[in-house]
Amino acid sequence: MGGSEVYLLCFSWNFRTLSGLEKIQGFLSEVVDGKPRLEYSGLCDFKLDDHTVNAPSPLKVPGRQDIKGVQGAFTFTITKPAALGRGFFRLTQDGDGKWKALTLFTNMQDLVGHEESLTDQHGLYEGRKITWEEDVDARFRAIEADPTVMIVGGGQAGLMSAARLGRMGIRVLVIEKNARVGDSWRKRCEPQVPEPHAAYSRISKLHALQSLSDNLSQ
Repeated sequence: MGGSEVYLLCFSWNFRTLSGLEKIQGFLSEVVDGKPRLEYSGLCDFKLDDHTVNAPSPLKVPGRQDIKGVQGAFTFTITKPAALGRGFFRLTQDGDGKWKALTLFTNMQDLVGHEESLTDQHGLYEGRKITWEEDVDARFRAIEADPTVMIVGGGQAGLMSAARLGRMGIRVLVIEKNARVGDSWRKRCEPQVPEPHAAYSRISKLHALQSLSDNLSQ
């Protein structure tokens, strides 16, 4: 069984999926500023994620009852650029009983110094003297008056980018040609659904996207 590596901004500023040992080794061996890409990126401090949901668990390979495996999540740091990462792995045993990576996914989660906020941006806090609607209106007016980032297109990708930038405290203005932000998504063809399993096609920050789309449409 051939392995695959998927990475999001960990080894370059591109999104890449690589299949097969030869392609993976070739990419990681490419020279960047005089060093192999893997060494240049400086991934280190790998730790297993011990949360209940992400803790290592047995892996069942469809159609291959003879193959034993394990899967789980992990965290790590990146040297260039300085960032924090998260990953997911699937390991299986070959015919000789040696453990090999079937799947390895790595994702740059946060840039150091620009981490996303984990707190509810519209929740109750001490000293609050205005209503939630007034707070949202004030935020939107400040963004429209002096946006830091402008995103053209309020579809899936635009709303996702806006939600993540918003979590970083960056003022984002989304411009959409349709009557409501998100209409290009709402009006999609009925058969246009993700092909992969639902577990692999969930959209990051989905709850934030729905809230952002509804609020921008008001």
